[in-house]
Amino acid sequence: MSALSAYPRLSAAAWKISRYLREPRVLRYDRDVWLDYWKTRHHLDLGKGKALPQADQRRQVLIVSMTELPILLKFHGLLALALRIRGFHPVMLLPSKKARSLRYLQLFGIDDVVTWRELLGESAPLTEEISRAVDAVLAEKPSVQDLKNFQFHGVFVGKHALSTAIRTRLQGRFDLTDPGQMQLVRENLIKSMQSVLVAERLLSARPIRKMIVRDAGYTPNGGVYEVGLLRGVDCVRCEMAQMRAHWLFKRYDLESRGKALFSLSEESWRSLREKPLTSSQERELAENFRDRYDPRSVTDLYKYQDGKRQMRAEEVSRKLGLDPSKKTAVIFSHISWDASFFDGEDLYDDYEQWLVETVRVARENPHLNWIVKLHPANRYKLKREADVINRETEIDALESLGSLPEHIKILHANTDINTYSLFDAMDYGVTVRGTIGMELPCFGIPVLTAGTGRYEGCGFTIDSASRVEYEDRLRGLQRVSRLVGAQVDLARRHAYWTLIRRQVSFEDIAPATSMPHDQITHPLHYNVELRARSLDEIRSAVSLHAFTKWFLESDEADFMSF
Repeated sequence: MSALSAYPRLSAAAWKISRYLREPRVLRYDRDVWLDYWKTRHHLDLGKGKALPQADQRRQVLIVSMTELPILLKFHGLLALALRIRGFHPVMLLPSKKARSLRYLQLFGIDDVVTWRELLGESAPLTEEISRAVDAVLAEKPSVQDLKNFQFHGVFVGKHALSTAIRTRLQGRFDLTDPGQMQLVRENLIKSMQSVLVAERLLSARPIRKMIVRDAGYTPNGGVYEVGLLRGVDCVRCEMAQMRAHWLFKRYDLESRGKALFSLSEESWRSLREKPLTSSQERELAENFRDRYDPRSVTDLYKYQDGKRQMRAEEVSRKLGLDPSKKTAVIFSHISWDASFFDGEDLYDDYEQWLVETVRVARENPHLNWIVKLHPANRYKLKREADVINRETEIDALESLGSLPEHIKILHANTDINTYSLFDAMDYGVTVRGTIGMELPCFGIPVLTAGTGRYEGCGFTIDSASRVEYEDRLRGLQRVSRLVGAQVDLARRHAYWTLIRRQVSFEDIAPATSMPHDQITHPLHYNVELRARSLDEIRSAVSLHAFTKWFLESDEADFMSF
């Protein structure tokens, strides 16, 4: 090998050493990932397809992984191997062919890897054509709502572009008169439209029959996913659930693509809403509530209540300075830049606009105590994004209202008040489509929503068709009575089947681990281990058998716990 040809390799090695010296934690992270890889290999190494059953090249499953995180590489690899055992040929879509990612996948016998970088390279000449099309769209000075509804070849590329741009900026709103922000929108629209054309080529070139996709609202994942729906591919979304070692799966079609992943399909709810919960199911639901809000929980994956304590309603009231003569409404804020526009339709342009306009109306309604509760996930996500932002972006948005009156209180993400303590201290909840909207009605607490896609129309929330209707209801919220009887029963049934049965455990084959939240930037912060050491153990795993049976033999939308 010549000195010239060796130079790039030496340069890359020198760069890595330099980074290790500048950021010692990166060296520790890389070491830990190497150890995790070798531990996984010790458990299961199939050696590039050796001893694997033959897969049918005419029946391909595309797994839109687009990640380099070990937890997802391993879990997606496990699903791919289970499907190969059933005769399907798995194809993995990754951002690029990084050696570490390929090494993990090879442990599961995955050798058919497609990278987005390669696919884009093949389609480079298309960029100019798309650029002209985007310029024509933006020349019409579209609103945010116009962009959210903008489609290209039947795909909602505007939503994907805005979601990706917001996640990049870590800010929940766009000023479409700002040249810099419009340039970011333009760049992401180009990428989103490119993803559609690239996906069309990919699905024309390969006999993709089924698809598993994560982060289906971002570019390029969203474009691949929606082109699959348009082409009649059996598309399933998959994400980590709230419970440790549990996962969420949902099958979609064009009609249901706006439905949230963590929800019940219309078909599921029709068959379940008339079934009263048994006494054992009621106990399960009560235990689920206690466990999810227990700071010491061993089953709650995200541990949002870590370090918080349960308080009586009187203590919450004193701590926040609430007027005991008034009822109390809690506005449950969403993280404005995370998974925005993924699902459903919103009454407002974005989560920040909803929050600001809701608080604006609350300011005019002193008949209630109002608590603006910022999402507890901010506490940890801010640590991960510390180089960009250092406080909740929702606070920046609310500053546009000036000083808030005494009847409105802000509850920050780092509060020591356990969220469950609010249940006894509050009379109303307000959200766009948060999980809290299916929880509070279980306790008779009315919830006012400002968006669809999750549980609207299920019979236990107050849903509005317009901003005017929603804001009128905010102004008179104090006159709304508590839920009783049938509405509470409906809410509890819905909560049981969603919060418990829609989360499916893979503990038997892939138990989960997590690190303390002060290590949230670690690539193994969330992780799974393998219990299987052979193909026979994978074949016999109850969870994988149930998944493959649902995925390959059923047309049901919701994968429910077995």
